[in-house]
Amino acid sequence: MIAERDLLKAAPFVEGINYKAVEDYHCWLRILERTPKCIKVRAPLLFYRKIEGQISGSKMAMMKKVFMVHWDYPGRSLSQAVFLTLTHVLGGLYFRFIKKGM
Repeated sequence: MIAERDLLKAAPFVEGINYKAVEDYHCWLRILERTPKCIKVRAPLLFYRKIEGQISGSKMAMMKKVFMVHWDYPGRSLSQAVFLTLTHVLGGLYFRFIKKGM
């Protein structure tokens, strides 16, 4: 994550138990509401390791957590939370099966 210091101070990580494994996603949403610009870097900047039994290993559990982040977000309706969760899931499926080729 690269962001200006004032943005990071205004939207720090929420490390509550409900946000475990999605605290970075929640933080990014809060940062993006405070700035009009964002740049997607298409190059890998890190490697992700998978460990047996890790929290983010369960796709269903992660989908529920992403939904919770959107549903808890101020001003979001249930239909918006469902829509945003589905776009998140479909984006992941697109990358995994089409872009990356499984």
